[in-house]
Amino acid sequence: MFTFKKIFVVLLSAVAFFSCTKKPVCPIPPPEPSPNMVYFNLNDRVVKPNQNAISIDVNTDGRKDLFFGVMMVGDPILKQDKWEFMVTSDLYTLLAENLNGEMPVMEANTLIPTNTFSGYFWYGASSIMMVQKVISFDRPDYWEGHWMHATKKYLPFQLVANAWPYTGWIELTVDTDNERIILHRGAICTQTNVAIKAGI
Repeated sequence: MFTFKKIFVVLLSAVAFFSCTKKPVCPIPPPEPSPNMVYFNLNDRVVKPNQNAISIDVNTDGRKDLFFGVMMVGDPILKQDKWEFMVTSDLYTLLAENLNGEMPVMEANTLIPTNTFSGYFWYGASSIMMVQKVISFDRPDYWEGHWMHATKKYLPFQLVANAWPYTGWIELTVDTDNERIILHRGAICTQTNVAIKAGI
């Protein structure tokens, strides 16, 4: 004979059973590459102090378009040395920069417009500090910069050919623990004056 107490126990057991039953988790597939993009592998090349800058020819025309390197700067007044991790572009390669001298740290799937966006303007022949390590004589060393915590984020650029911009991106990681930047991969659109999404 079922009593109210027995019915309650049966219902409670059923709830516990169904709440503990796990459904299979289907992994989300990575986004399909865009047919209008040309991709290039940067093989996790490392940018670090005391080595030559890494140059990238993004459209394989024989001209170097982007340069990643580290510059040592001394400040005798503040009694500091700085390792400035820089990205530099040539005259025909544009970087997005705001009035504070910062570049956008873009997430995957973020739209990269062809014109001014969110306070960022496209400039050629740029040299921009991404992060820097400050080595001080009277305080512990520390890091600063807009890209300081970037892990597989996207740096947008535009390559100008025949007066038309071709938009692209570089995927990179800033590893302050090991004092380096890691260059993963990049891509450039084969169609001119087209907004693209970072990482796709």
